[in-house]
Amino acid sequence: MVDVLTQVSEIQEFPAELVKALEGLNHVNRRRILISLLEGKQLSFSDIRQRTDMTDALLSSHLRKLKDSLLVEQYYQHIQDKQDYSYYQLTDYGKNILTKLLTQ
Repeated sequence: MVDVLTQVSEIQEFPAELVKALEGLNHVNRRRILISLLEGKQLSFSDIRQRTDMTDALLSSHLRKLKDSLLVEQYYQHIQDKQDYSYYQLTDYGKNILTKLLTQ
């Protein structure tokens, strides 16, 4: 049987999707957002801002990077009696990665 370290050292390049996910996970503020979404399922921008205590500009920047990393998706929906229209949730890919990382 081939040693796992030997297999890893033979990998020339990781899949692009994995590289993007690793970039998304590579900041404490983005991890805070991900955990908030894991707990809250789907949250508006203002809900995430309240849970993470980030400024609008900082939160917007990190959400953009999380969307680029394929871990978070944004959608628009109007819910009666709420002013929020923009919501965020983990992608299936993001849920799978976080679940596997947090259950080990």
